[in-house]
Amino acid sequence: MPKKDQNLENLKRFPQVVIKSTFKENSNIGCVYDDSSKITVCDDLTKRGLILNGTAWARLPRSEVNEYLSSGRLVSLEHVEKTKTVDIHVAKRKSHSESKIVEFIWEFFETVVE
Repeated sequence: MPKKDQNLENLKRFPQVVIKSTFKENSNIGCVYDDSSKITVCDDLTKRGLILNGTAWARLPRSEVNEYLSSGRLVSLEHVEKTKTVDIHVAKRKSHSESKIVEFIWEFFETVVE
């Protein structure tokens, strides 16, 4: 598809691959489009495989697709839609002793809280 035709409406004409949620209620947090057909899978490997063979599209972490972007096997569609923000909720037990790594991560979260 030429870049000029790469937009959200045209993308929705193709199946979107999503990983089945383990939550009872819908937990797609705005990343799955109701007006697009979907292929539901159980794992990242299957999701990536469907994307790589051109069966469907989805969001994937850049770290998982850098080699495919570099080789031209995949193209980035970052320009199609602005990045959505996703709320993250983190909790910890006060009574639990922490490792240095957990302490570091927790301190990071405390610095980015609005």
